[in-house]
Parts: sequence; C-alpha cells; structure tokens
Amino acid sequence: MIDASFSTRLQEQYRILSEEEKRELSRYLSSAYFNRDAALCGLHTYLCKEQPEEERYNNKLAWKHVFAKAPYNEKRFRYMVSDLLAGIEEFIYTRYALTNK
Repeated sequence: MIDASFSTRLQEQYRILSEEEKRELSRYLSSAYFNRDAALCGLHTYLCKEQPEEERYNNKLAWKHVFAKAPYNEKRFRYMVSDLLAGIEEFIYTRYALTNK
C-alpha cells in the first residue's frame, strides 16, 4: 500500500509526455543553464523508469532514488516536485517557441 502520493499535476504531466519528450526533457534538465538543481534530474529519471502502482508514485521511494542516504524531508520533497513541474512547463514553452518561429 502506498501511503503518500505525488502531485496530481506531476503525475498527469508524465502520462501526457511522449517518450521522445521525456528524453528531450532529460537533456533540458541536464543543462546547467536551465536547471541548477541536479536533484531534479534524479527525480525525472525515477519518474521515467518507475511505473506507478495504483496510479501513484511513492514519495519516499523517489526520495531514496535521488538522495540514497539522506533522511526523507517532506518539505524539501514538495519543493522538488514544484520545481520539476515548473521545469516541465518551461521546457514545453521553450520547445514550442523554438519549433513555431
């Protein structure tokens, strides 16, 4: 049983993104120009590899994937989810702006 779930918006984004878009998002998040938090790349990798059970991801498993030895920090995790959502939105906007000149 999963006791905690991710943001519904984040789950929906990962359902909507195609595999190609997820690969491009990975490149985008890997760029120090667009993303200054390496933890977001780890969270993105987890979300791309993990298939959620019961339509949900597990916060603590995701945290462990990103920060193997650090104790779970709910507040920091929520900030990471929020930052990843903002990064996805910026990626979508940037991709749209570059392809629709």
